[in-house]
Formats: sequence, C-alpha cells, structure tokens
Amino acid sequence: MFRFHTTLACGATIALASPVAADDLCAKALTALGTSAAPLACTGTPAGIAIAPDIERADRLSRLGEAGEARFKTYFGRDTSPYVVLEAIELAGAPNPKAALEAVGFERVLVWSSQEDHVRQITAATRASAVAAARRQGLDETKIAAVADQAVAARRPGRLTLDAREAQVVPHELGHGWFVKAFWPDYQPAAQDHYGGPGPDWLDEIAAMLMEDGDGAEERRKVFRAVYQGRAGGALSTFPVANLIDLPRFLGREHPAQASPDIRPDDMPAGGPVGMRIIDSNDPEAMTRVLEAALYYP
Repeated sequence: MFRFHTTLACGATIALASPVAADDLCAKALTALGTSAAPLACTGTPAGIAIAPDIERADRLSRLGEAGEARFKTYFGRDTSPYVVLEAIELAGAPNPKAALEAVGFERVLVWSSQEDHVRQITAATRASAVAAARRQGLDETKIAAVADQAVAARRPGRLTLDAREAQVVPHELGHGWFVKAFWPDYQPAAQDHYGGPGPDWLDEIAAMLMEDGDGAEERRKVFRAVYQGRAGGALSTFPVANLIDLPRFLGREHPAQASPDIRPDDMPAGGPVGMRIIDSNDPEAMTRVLEAALYYP
C-alpha cells in the first residue's frame, strides 16, 4: 500500500509520496482536532492514518494498522472502515478527540497511550497494589516502600516488550470495530447493552485476534497447551482442564470479563485511551476470574 507522511507547521502542509486519499484523511483529521493539532505528525494509507507528536511514532502506529488492514482483507475479503490511531495527548479545544474524529467520518478511532504513559500506568498501578498487599501484612512504612520499589522494578517492561504488546493490541482493537462495521454496518453500540458487536462474544474476539501479530497469538497457544497438558505452574496449575475443551460452554457464554467489572480495564475519560488494570495476585478470587478471562482467548 502507499504510505504518506505529513506534518502541519505554521499552517503549511508538507507531504511526501502522498496518495490523494491518505492526504485527505490526514487533512480532515487534523482539521477536526483543531489548531492545537497543527504540530502533530500524520502518516497513513488510503484506508486509515495514525497521528502522534512525531513522525517516527506516527509511522510505527500506522504500520501496525496497515498490518491489520492486510489481515482483515485476507481473512474476511473486505476492506476496513476508515480509521485513526491517535496517540493520546491533550489538545486545547478538543476535549473529546475521539468524538471529533468520528464526527468527520472516521468509523474506528483508537486513542492509544504512548509507551511512556503505559509504563507510568504500570508503575503507578503496581506500586499501589504492592503497598496495599504490604499493609495487609502489617509491615512498617519503610518496608512497605522497599517492597513497592521491588515490585515496580520487577514489572518494568523493556522496549521489546512494549513493542510486542503494541503489535498485538493495536490491530486487535482496530479489528473489533472493523468486524462490526463490515458485517453489521448499522449497529450502534452506544444504544446497546452488550459487549462488542451484535454477534456472539467468541466470534467478536476471534475476529479481533486474527488481526494480531502472530507472536502474541502463539504465546497464548503455548499457555493453552501447558494448561491442557497439565504442565502449567502457579495459579494455572489448578485451572479446570475440562473448561478448555467444553465447546458448548465456550460458544454459549458471554466474555468472562463482562460479568466481572473488577478485572476489566479502568474506565477512562470520554474519548480517552485504552485503559488497563493491575490485579493483585494475592486476591485468589480476582485471579481466578482473570485466568478464566485470559483463557477465553483461543
């Protein structure tokens, strides 16, 4: 596919190797976000674009979307609906950038945290969880601080981990919207009290998972095999194997996280980025629900 880069500076648009469709998408999106979006970089294909503070970051996010486009075409034989991946930033005059972009025709808008913001979220959530667990044990404040520092250090992801997560999650999240728009174009999720699209939850998730980088899917399959073969350790060692191969149960149930708001990502402000939640591993009931949700993904 053609690729396109643009930045706006002093009201001027600079484009390189720009197909008209991608040029129009970037211009339309940046205009919708208001004048404070002028310094942002935009890059994309005729099907969708990515917007970020610098062109290197926008290009990475766009390539993840482009990879998802190709997979969607391969598996479903249809084009993707117009989309934007917007790195989450504060824009004066656009308190809800997602709504602003949807209003000008982008049918799938993914507001995505920067890798730095994601690390900050992990750090804050990990520290809070570790502090709470240490206080339940009656530790003094000095030891609590030390335990929290150790927990944060153990969970700090490296660049390869962050890149791998994005290669899995960005096209996955885009895929949810593409799938619904391709097969239920008139569906209005805001008016429906249902997870995902109008189809069954397992189908909604499988459609999104097909958009992912293959490495992430293979890691899940390794975990599935380990549980099925009785080789899994830790909390997974007691997971009921029968649940893995109960096909009627799988096809008939809703997504496990739908009934467990305490394990779903934290609610974000309207138009905000995809949220996250750190689960306290010392909470056995929550961990059971987390594992049930994790193993829902084939």
